[in-house]
Amino acid sequence: MAFGCQDLEPAILESEPVDPLFVGSSTALLHELRDLQDISRIELGSAPERYDEMLADLRKFYRSMHSGADFQLNDEDCFRWVWLALRDGAERAIRQNTVLWSGPG
Repeated sequence: MAFGCQDLEPAILESEPVDPLFVGSSTALLHELRDLQDISRIELGSAPERYDEMLADLRKFYRSMHSGADFQLNDEDCFRWVWLALRDGAERAIRQNTVLWSGPG
């Protein structure tokens, strides 16, 4: 039996009474992100300012953010940042044969 992305319905697990935990497929997430990219008018997939810096050295990036550095994302860049983070995370999860995780711990 073959499964397509439409067959991979996400589920919600309750880790706490009010904190749902998303359980889904990284492959399906990538397909959905590409679908969004295809219909988007805001160039999803292009890296906003400092995104590459954040990827290169997360600790240095956070230190610079708390040192008073002027950094502001507009709405479109915020969407691009989140889209890239989800895409990069899903691709890494697939490469490392693990789950995409954003929960505590």
